[in-house]
Amino acid sequence: MSIPIVTQIVTALKARLELIHVANGYHSEAGSLVVNGRLRPQDPQNQALTLGLWAGNESALEPRGRNRIEARLEVVVQAQVPLAADDVAGEVLEEVIADVQTAIERADARHLGGLAKDGITYTSRQATLPFEGARMAYAWLTYVVGYHRQYGDPHAQA
Repeated sequence: MSIPIVTQIVTALKARLELIHVANGYHSEAGSLVVNGRLRPQDPQNQALTLGLWAGNESALEPRGRNRIEARLEVVVQAQVPLAADDVAGEVLEEVIADVQTAIERADARHLGGLAKDGITYTSRQATLPFEGARMAYAWLTYVVGYHRQYGDPHAQA
């Protein structure tokens, strides 16, 4: 059985995020722990630098012929970043955000090996620093991936 295109897109992006290591020229080790799905900030077991990745909303554009759908998939990357006590400006968070942007927006990755027919578009960012006494910062980066699929078959590219 083949894998749905949406799953293939998320898997390809996850592989890009897993490359985020200082040894690969990045500024952080954010690729050490990349998970599918949303992170739960209130979970005391999860206090490490972690990236979460999930597919959000999907929308279809006008049909292209009788058998092809052009779609846009929203993909969200959530970063959970522990900060040192002296990092009140969130410099580490900014480094992680920049690393995520670099990994996903690299020119050689913009079409995800042919999956993203219309490339990847950065659409928004939301970041929050911790309240006094807390040491965890968060960011959410949203991208839109344009892709084509066969009408009636979410597994087949068009």
